[in-house]
Amino acid sequence: MTIWKCCICAGLFLLLALTLPAAGVEIAVNPDPVLLAPGEGAQYLNFDFLVRNTGEEALVILNVRVTAFDAKGALVTRREINTMGMRPSIATLGVTEFPPGAMTVVLNPFHSFPARMPLAELRYELEFTPKESEGDIRAEVTVRPVPFKPKTALRLPLDGRVLVSDGSDFYAHHRRVDLGHPFLAKLGMTHNPTRHGMDFMVADAGGRTHAGAGARLEDYFIFGRPILAPAAGTVADCIDGRPDNPIGKFGVDYDELMRTKNGRLLGGNYIVLDHGNGEVSFFAHMKNRSVKVRKGDRVQAGQALGLVGNSGDSFEPHLHYQLQSGTAFDVETLPAVFRKYWRYSGSSREKVKVGAVDTGDIVENR
Repeated sequence: MTIWKCCICAGLFLLLALTLPAAGVEIAVNPDPVLLAPGEGAQYLNFDFLVRNTGEEALVILNVRVTAFDAKGALVTRREINTMGMRPSIATLGVTEFPPGAMTVVLNPFHSFPARMPLAELRYELEFTPKESEGDIRAEVTVRPVPFKPKTALRLPLDGRVLVSDGSDFYAHHRRVDLGHPFLAKLGMTHNPTRHGMDFMVADAGGRTHAGAGARLEDYFIFGRPILAPAAGTVADCIDGRPDNPIGKFGVDYDELMRTKNGRLLGGNYIVLDHGNGEVSFFAHMKNRSVKVRKGDRVQAGQALGLVGNSGDSFEPHLHYQLQSGTAFDVETLPAVFRKYWRYSGSSREKVKVGAVDTGDIVENR
């Protein structure tokens, strides 16, 4: 992570250009480089702005604008969110005030664009004003995203029809990680370790994820369902023996978490599967005493790894799955692109050859 204060060319990857006034604002983007991920009829830019107010007065953000250009410099599109409206759109950022001397995460609000748009360069303009005095402060950041090219042919990690209850879209809790939070600082984290993470559940025809009142683990349709390797790989790490939480309660020993600095403990019972090409699968919240593999085991695509549970940082049974760039916890995640599945929409379904999944999708291996 680097704070840029001038126009810099970062090789063939990411170009950031930052223009700062004398009022004391520093901006970086995270992660670096910024990936342009493929989607179903769309393309995604999942990154954050890291804004540091180096002045002595709190700032309020007024506007975020993006102007996109193609490889020849021709205008593609222009969008903005601001303080207009009775409920201003700028509030969707989650944070609008920036205390002096602090670093604050601002989620990039322009997360998705139509697949047809050639996004070679995106110029972001952020406008602030001092909270107690007059004047505008503007900063500009130019991003040239790197198209993500998946290396691993992934299958969905569960058979049968499943619901993606939370993905990596703008409103997903996985991407709303505040790197300036003291808890993360104590863990020594410098990346959002769940940025492209997704939660899988099973829902009935009415959209319910459990039978009855859902007071017992066994009431949940996904509880105990087999978790399958999405591709071949070697088990780099795994843990079992953590109890499943009662519904609505977490089961993380925070003293152990802080002592060991092992952020994976948030996942309860988990498996880290290295695909051997710089892409790694991580499975979390597995059922107690269900993990079927050991560290060093070689597994094949579709092989059973364990069962869905409710261990670790989990309120109700679900599978947390993500693709990431390394076997450690504090690394950037990657967009997961799956092959050969059905996507359901009401009473109809479509065959997907290769595609990403996101919040609200109902999908099934074929």
